[in-house]
Amino acid sequence: MPVYEYQCRKCKAKFDLRQNAPEGDGEAKCPRCGGEGKRVYSFFSSGGGSSRPYCPPARPT
Repeated sequence: MPVYEYQCRKCKAKFDLRQNAPEGDGEAKCPRCGGEGKRVYSFFSSGGGSSRPYCPPARPT
């Protein structure tokens, strides 16, 4: 089940919701103030890689 990130339009708080794909229609209720939350797009991380860019090893001369 995917996790979607939202930001409240009223209090600007960010929160996550786990929803089925069809339920993730782009709006949700803020758990902090009850305001309308709009889905924001965030970066995906698989957790298995390095944060450093790939640098090939130096070739022997």
